[in-house]
Amino acid sequence: MHGLALIAGIVNSLPFMVKATIFLFVCLSLWLNLKRFALDSKNLTIKFSEASGWQLGSETEGFSAIHLEGSTVSTPFFIILHAKRNKEPDKAILIVKDSVTAEDFRKLRVSLKISGP
Repeated sequence: MHGLALIAGIVNSLPFMVKATIFLFVCLSLWLNLKRFALDSKNLTIKFSEASGWQLGSETEGFSAIHLEGSTVSTPFFIILHAKRNKEPDKAILIVKDSVTAEDFRKLRVSLKISGP
């Protein structure tokens, strides 16, 4: 998308300064999106146990407790978890049905209904 925006910004008939401004803003947007993608591309695992409750993390970095907010949404096609760690801002985690096995998706939906956010 950014490539198409750069091409459109360059080939239009606007004055050079406007073209340069568009070019800079599109490049800035690309840089910010790549930076955000690099930070958010960790493979996270969510797990639940009676002893420690809901936890989010990875096997390499470890797990930390999270609190699921009441605004968590569970549908047959996707789940949006609104999670809060200690003093971090709220985090929305999208889990699409076809991104995990059907059995794991079903178990997660059942666990959310039973334990409640």
